[in-house]
Amino acid sequence: MRVMLVICLLVVSACGREDAETALRSQVQASIDALAEREHGAFMDTVADDFVGPEGMDRRGVSQMARVYFLRYRQIRLIAGPLSVEMADNRARVSFAVVLAGGQNGLLPDQAQAWQVDSGWRLIGDDWRMIALEWRPLAR
Repeated sequence: MRVMLVICLLVVSACGREDAETALRSQVQASIDALAEREHGAFMDTVADDFVGPEGMDRRGVSQMARVYFLRYRQIRLIAGPLSVEMADNRARVSFAVVLAGGQNGLLPDQAQAWQVDSGWRLIGDDWRMIALEWRPLAR
């Protein structure tokens, strides 16, 4: 009987972890989709109030950066590679490669660049929020 109880507890805890990772992956994808669709509000909904980026960038700074990119490019394409997720309690680290392309009109982008993205996420209530973001070019 005790063995059955232990097995049930292990299964339930594993399911909770899988559900948390699934929710996190969905939120990361929502963040990527919002940028690609130029939806500033939806993107900012995924960013925590205490967000920290490169060189002391805060939530306001990432908001401004997104707005500038939206103004610069009418069309945005983001192609993200597989997500690498490391979970730890109510925090997670998500890394992936992404190709970001932008242009004004037409089929070909005016600019494209591949980036390595590393992000930190925290579970706030029932939602995952991005708390940190770093990126570096993969190749030029």
